[in-house]
Amino acid sequence: MNIEKLDANFAAASTLGLENLKYHNVRQAPFQLYGFYEPLTQPWFVRMDPEVAAQITLGVSQLNENTAGGRVRFTTNSDYVAIRSVMRHFTNMAHMAMLGIRGFDIYEEVDGRSVYRGSYQPPIRPAADRTASFEGVVKFPDRKLRSFTITFPLYHDVKDLYIGVRADAVLSEGKPYSRPGKILYYGSSITQGGCASRPGTCYENYIARRFDMDYHNLGFSGNAKGEDLMIEYLTQQECSVFVMDYDHNAETIDHLKNTHWKLYDAMRKAHPDLPIIMVGRPDGWGDDVRYADSCKRREVILATFTRAVANGDKLVRFIDGESLYAGLPRAECSVDGTHPNDLGFYGMARVIGDEIARFL
Repeated sequence: MNIEKLDANFAAASTLGLENLKYHNVRQAPFQLYGFYEPLTQPWFVRMDPEVAAQITLGVSQLNENTAGGRVRFTTNSDYVAIRSVMRHFTNMAHMAMLGIRGFDIYEEVDGRSVYRGSYQPPIRPAADRTASFEGVVKFPDRKLRSFTITFPLYHDVKDLYIGVRADAVLSEGKPYSRPGKILYYGSSITQGGCASRPGTCYENYIARRFDMDYHNLGFSGNAKGEDLMIEYLTQQECSVFVMDYDHNAETIDHLKNTHWKLYDAMRKAHPDLPIIMVGRPDGWGDDVRYADSCKRREVILATFTRAVANGDKLVRFIDGESLYAGLPRAECSVDGTHPNDLGFYGMARVIGDEIARFL
């Protein structure tokens, strides 16, 4: 059965038939890119220095090409905004929506708020060249001047992105973030955005919209293990808040013990005035069979926090992973018992965002 033939609302949007369409490369003015490493010079979008990533692990190197946390901002009075995304391969997963894996969302900046206006839905099947490249369009009722943010895919590469508007439309810079600085996140697949239904609903994007603030996502699915070279790289990043969220990828309790304090201590020495938030994993609580393991991991993170406070650190916070879904039906907050769905990410964004608010 082809559901698209039965219900047109399920069909991926197409740019076919658009009047006076003109595409513009987002690497050129007036677009503003966020969440990437040197996007104007890299051959495809990456989140950290690819040479450093390659020295850490093959997994980090490959996942570095996933565009989680990437955004582009601009202003136009076109009554439609189209995209042409050039992707080098085709990725799919059984437990995550294709829109979250390789789609895009568009938000309008309205009176200090980011308002969801639509998504660019990727194709179900790869293109003729076996890539996931595609076009899409979101339409608007008039030619009012609007400022937009488009969020990039969470689990896919993007080699190039082009924004399409009417050829005679105004096209200028987007609204700058009202709050200076940026939040830096380091963590696991959950940090990267698995398994949000669309890019805009990972917890970091919720928080970015709440504070109208830039951020950088260094979540590496299954590969956030606090390696020495990664720690060194993190200490070199300028940020306003640092969120340590890599509990899940520490292979053992001993691995977490051997890296957690080391990462915190290195960041504190490099940035004496940096707020640091330590986060435990959201799953493995209640009746979960992983409860005992989760408790041990919590003790490791709590030990780092307690030691930091004992040393006089007043810019450190601990978030118990069990609290991340507080007030929500825990069993309904994930797609597989581990990775949050949109409800789970909302809970995480609320709790982590409240701690960030104390610093901002």
